[in-house]
Amino acid sequence: MVTSRHGALLHTVRSLTTTGSQSTQALDKEAIDRQQPSDPTAAPNGSADARSVGRAKTEEDTSSWKATPWQTAVAAGGMVATAAIAGALIAGGAFSTVGSGAVVVASMVGAYLVTDMGTAMVHVVIDNLDCEKIPESLPWLRRLVEDFQNHHENPRDIVKREFANHTADAQVITTPMLIGLAIAAITRPHLAPLIAAATVSANAAVLSPEFHKRSHMRPDESAPIWQLLKDIGLAVSTKRHAKHHTQGHKSHYALLNGFTNVFLDGVKFKLTPGGPKTNLIRKIEVAIYGLTAAEPQSWRENRGLREIALGLEPGREEMSARAKTAGIPDIATLVDAPRLLATMVPIEPCTYKAVGALQKVEQRRLAAMGEREGGEGGPQKRT
Repeated sequence: MVTSRHGALLHTVRSLTTTGSQSTQALDKEAIDRQQPSDPTAAPNGSADARSVGRAKTEEDTSSWKATPWQTAVAAGGMVATAAIAGALIAGGAFSTVGSGAVVVASMVGAYLVTDMGTAMVHVVIDNLDCEKIPESLPWLRRLVEDFQNHHENPRDIVKREFANHTADAQVITTPMLIGLAIAAITRPHLAPLIAAATVSANAAVLSPEFHKRSHMRPDESAPIWQLLKDIGLAVSTKRHAKHHTQGHKSHYALLNGFTNVFLDGVKFKLTPGGPKTNLIRKIEVAIYGLTAAEPQSWRENRGLREIALGLEPGREEMSARAKTAGIPDIATLVDAPRLLATMVPIEPCTYKAVGALQKVEQRRLAAMGEREGGEGGPQKRT
């Protein structure tokens, strides 16, 4: 009988047997799923506080992996529209001179990078939303969130999904957009740079889930063209995306090619003079916390990340020293005290100024307790 403690062994056996004739091959050392917990109740990244958000999905649940005729038709429509746009741009003289061609190419490169950043920002939101906080009037969002968060528990499920099925959520938006762009390319050739940029962005949004899927596949599981795209940097590599899964899902969110992770994870800034200096990922997490009053999944998986995001971590020692000097408990105790957060002061979620408010409230409470003890002790001494 296989117990939960043997979940990792079971997961490895399943991974080795899912590829038929390849069942005896060793897993690639960069395979992401090797480092994921197979037990949905296991805490990623060693955190006992982390809990599973996505629904449990067995390997036999394959009904949602096949492309429907409608999804295939929508995907084909997008490809035809893209080909029409390319033909119209060439016929309209978008590349007739070096200068015009350079402008069009530059707009396409810029659109690719912007889309890469866009996939990261959407990924942050979807990965960290609490399903229970999503209104019932938005079932499509709940399904999308559940699928993404279930991916953390079953990272190789997406490997088995067909292209038109896996990209359907994006294609229902991008295919009508591409049809409109094809009409514009024919009737408005002077807008070539904008049309080219929008076309690249739409197709990149479609390709990002497929690139994501390929990053979870070994080189022997897909055609060489996909590995080439990863090698030249047009598609997110297995090694780059593995950092997202092996570091508590707190970084490396970009799904197109991952170039913009350097900015998203590395550049820290302040929104207000007294606010915390954190990267854009942390600020999106704070926004999610403020809007839903539920901690993002990344905070539950990584101890201390909440304090960093809210600006409570930097300077903690100095703040604690001030608190002790004032005769009140350590600031770390105040920040983490559910009693104070829940009953003593109404604090707007994610407000870094809440620390100062807690200090003042606790100081007044201690002073009041001292007065009561002094008043009660006086009569006792006289009697």
